[in-house]
Amino acid sequence: SSAELRGAQVGPASPAQLKEDYQVPLFFRDDCYSVSGQARHTFPNNTFFIAGAARSGTVLHIDPNHTGAWNSLLCGRKRWVLFPPGLDAAGMETCGLSKDEYLSKMTPPTRWWKEHYPLLSETDAGRTVGMVECIQEAGETIFVPAGWWHAVLNLDLTIAITANPLPPHSLRAVWPRMEWPALFLAKFACDCARAWPFLAVKETEVVEGDFWTAMEQGRRWGFSIEPGTEGLSIEEVLDTQAGALAQEAGFSIEERGTSTLILDADSVLRGSDEKAHLDAESMLNLLLLIRAAKPEVVLSGASRMHPSTREAMVTDLARWGVAVGRWITTASMIG
Repeated sequence: SSAELRGAQVGPASPAQLKEDYQVPLFFRDDCYSVSGQARHTFPNNTFFIAGAARSGTVLHIDPNHTGAWNSLLCGRKRWVLFPPGLDAAGMETCGLSKDEYLSKMTPPTRWWKEHYPLLSETDAGRTVGMVECIQEAGETIFVPAGWWHAVLNLDLTIAITANPLPPHSLRAVWPRMEWPALFLAKFACDCARAWPFLAVKETEVVEGDFWTAMEQGRRWGFSIEPGTEGLSIEEVLDTQAGALAQEAGFSIEERGTSTLILDADSVLRGSDEKAHLDAESMLNLLLLIRAAKPEVVLSGASRMHPSTREAMVTDLARWGVAVGRWITTASMIG
């Protein structure tokens, strides 16, 4: 079914107001990136309201962050061409995927349609590589699974709503390609298994690096897959590798009311001024663990770090959902 409009009104509107004008199609409402604020922070911009003139469109591409895409067309017509994942070198060559000029965002999308599409549609070449094509009419919704190459050509003036979810049923298939720190993956696996219990059921033999391995590692670290659980206590955090590293680096972890404070000591700043003894990934692991136990994390006293160290840490932590103050005097976990 298409996105259901809710009596939208004519006139200026903010992005938030536009989102209130429709409902996400039923089949696409579950999104693993929405399981926590930390996960969403890794892929914050996943919903789009798009308009395109006739003969505009997209270059060949696959959707980012292991997501699929649904696209509900409000007016006009779109021609879609899709290629399945796993093509070998010869298949890539046949599709034009080996030609950088077709993949570049600087290349007009119509170039591929003019130069390469006829070779695929007018011969058996398209069939040999599993090409799928269709024309999407107004009022129709199309779904592109994760990993499928696709290109779109607007046949008329078009307006559409589209989003990139990571459906729970796709998670285990794309898991081996997710390049996140081990602790973040472990927590993400447990969060998803708690939200969608079927993910915790082992359907195949466990392989190193798969979803279940990460989930079980998360459970050993104290993340639960049971609804309503709170995660680690401060004492349990201190017993972890990240907690031990933090203490060795001179940080102390304390409870003050409902907050957990991480206070640095002078030992953190001794030695080279170019780096702290506790690297950004270890700090991330520590923050994630404490976030499982307490609603707020405050990082205090690190403003004396070298500017390059501060900048690197801010960049790394922000990528994983840790909002840090300008001088790294405070940090709050999102989620």
